[in-house]
Amino acid sequence: MDLDYKIYLQKVIKSEVFSGSAKACDLFVYLFECSMQGTPPKESQIAAEVFNRNLSENDQDTTIVRVNIHNLRKKLKHYYLTEGLNDEVVFIIPTGRYMVEMTKNTTQQKPTENISTEISKKVLLSYLNNRNALIYFIVIFLSGAVSYFLFCDKQKLPSTNLNKMIIWRDFATNNKKTLVVVGDYYFVQLPDSDIYNAPLVRDFSINSDEDLVKYNTTNTDQTKKYSKARYSYTGYATPFYLKELIPILQDTDYEICLMSQFNAKYLMQYNIIFVGIYKTLGMLNLYLNYSGFYVDIRSARISVKDNAGKTENVYAQIGLAEEFHNDYAIVSKLAGPNNNIVLLVSSFHDTGIVDCVKELTNHESLKVISDEIQSKFGKIPSSFEILFKVVGVNRIDIKSKIVRINNLDSTNIFWDMK
Repeated sequence: MDLDYKIYLQKVIKSEVFSGSAKACDLFVYLFECSMQGTPPKESQIAAEVFNRNLSENDQDTTIVRVNIHNLRKKLKHYYLTEGLNDEVVFIIPTGRYMVEMTKNTTQQKPTENISTEISKKVLLSYLNNRNALIYFIVIFLSGAVSYFLFCDKQKLPSTNLNKMIIWRDFATNNKKTLVVVGDYYFVQLPDSDIYNAPLVRDFSINSDEDLVKYNTTNTDQTKKYSKARYSYTGYATPFYLKELIPILQDTDYEICLMSQFNAKYLMQYNIIFVGIYKTLGMLNLYLNYSGFYVDIRSARISVKDNAGKTENVYAQIGLAEEFHNDYAIVSKLAGPNNNIVLLVSSFHDTGIVDCVKELTNHESLKVISDEIQSKFGKIPSSFEILFKVVGVNRIDIKSKIVRINNLDSTNIFWDMK
């Protein structure tokens, strides 16, 4: 393939994705030139020549290099999903190497931004007109997918060295079983409906038994009072993040349940890993009362609190999941009420959840997260919370970054054991 790679290099660094990221461009150009010369650089060389950080013999902290390489890979992924979708050449930085590889693009197609707005409207109208049929299809499909993950043979999955991984090491050494709790969506039905042939209703203001009681108490119209449906449904992303989580947990004793099945007894008996959107936190949303973040589900905003409880910054979720959008996800590692561990992964959309689970189950990404926590606190605290900003399109995560890390004293959390 006789090509001038520098033409494609310039196209990448002048793209919208790389605009405003001078350091990312400098790093990419530096790695490109080293690769063309066949001289892969060391981390200390990159630190000195790109980031002007000369390391002494006693200073081997190259965190800045690993973090920026990690972010550069994400920017390239974003670029080739959008502006560079039809580029003839694709640049890749392989994991564990500081070299740029060039390969031919075998997946060229029309860019997603050229899709007709009119077609999108028709798809949306079709969805609205066939909402019940679509919901039933989703319930059946996802139930089957989740069932596969629940009952598949653990021994067939690849091994992962859990004990050495931040966040997960406590689950390996703690003597309790681990319970993976999947956040499922709450459904209701009209009270006079045949329970075996009732149309399911999804009211976004009702996400728990408590919400249902409150709704029926304040609603004076008897014909519009609801009862709890016999079924719930899990989100689109459930099979995808279970696929990432199960190999991590395969050497431990674990079980899986839905949040609609969860109760206080489980919170005492198990280590808990919850994954789901904020609306599905159930009784675990008590943690938010002690968090340094205030999550406003209705306005899709997250506020950062200072030590006095006042708002410092506000981060707003923008865009529809089916289009380009951002999402804000929180990962929290907490002390449970009975010498157990609680890990929460939650966001407004599936996009944030999927990205965070990928970050938490990838050795390289975990190293970056560990370095950032260590850099801020000088150690890895037993309890902490991380706010991520995730950018995606059509529910597919493209890039993410850590916005804020808080140290928590989770021993003060009063878990409701009712």
